[in-house]
Amino acid sequence: DKAGFDRVALGFSGMTYVTGWHDRPPVRPGYMIADYGSGLMGAFGALLALEGRERTGKGQDVDVALYES
Repeated sequence: DKAGFDRVALGFSGMTYVTGWHDRPPVRPGYMIADYGSGLMGAFGALLALEGRERTGKGQDVDVALYES
C-alpha cells in the first residue's frame, strides 16, 4: 500500500543479487524491468476487467503490486 520504484523492487526481489559479479557491488539491469513489468500487468488487468464488464455487466478493481510483477 506504499509507493515504490524499480530499484527498491529489484532489491527486495533479489534481482540485484543475481546480477553482476560476486566480488563487486550489485549491478542494476539495463532497463527498469519492475516498472515496465508492473505497467504491463496493469494494462492486462485493465483489459481483462473491461472484458469481464462486457460479459457480466459488473465492474472490477485492478490492483498491481510492483514487487509481485
